[in-house]
Amino acid sequence: MDMGGHCIDLLEMFFGRAAGVHCITGNLVQQYASEDMAVVLLDFESGSKGMVDCLFNVPDASSLNRLELYGSLGSILAEGTIGQGESGNMVARLESCGGAYAADQVRGADGGILLNPPPVNMYRAEIEAFSRAILDGTPPPVSGEDGRWSQVVLAACYESARTGRRISF
Repeated sequence: MDMGGHCIDLLEMFFGRAAGVHCITGNLVQQYASEDMAVVLLDFESGSKGMVDCLFNVPDASSLNRLELYGSLGSILAEGTIGQGESGNMVARLESCGGAYAADQVRGADGGILLNPPPVNMYRAEIEAFSRAILDGTPPPVSGEDGRWSQVVLAACYESARTGRRISF
């Protein structure tokens, strides 16, 4: 699952806790002791649905590290933002009101709103936040309970892949 755990954490930040997972894994290309691919379908307590795919069996240049969020009032598409670098781009396409599907719609006519958050070195930010929590005597941004929950979800993914069944929480 590797980066998949981080992606699941990110989706939970947007949609709330996972309520269930259905996962498949495999060794399709690499000779790793662990899987080289995993796909997870997630149900969230909020009713939202999500999918995470982790592919270590495609060339790095082909992997665009994409995050796609879709809702009834628009979408946010991010590319190159999930990984170790400080780069990437995000575009939001937002609607003022939801509407019915229109077969004659013109897709991509609106270029969307380019989102440019400042670049952040995530490793440095993580160490600084943890250090501040120690020095200030405040809770860390990510609690031990949050970390334990991530492990529960990942264990459920592996159990689902092993049994072929959806695992509920």
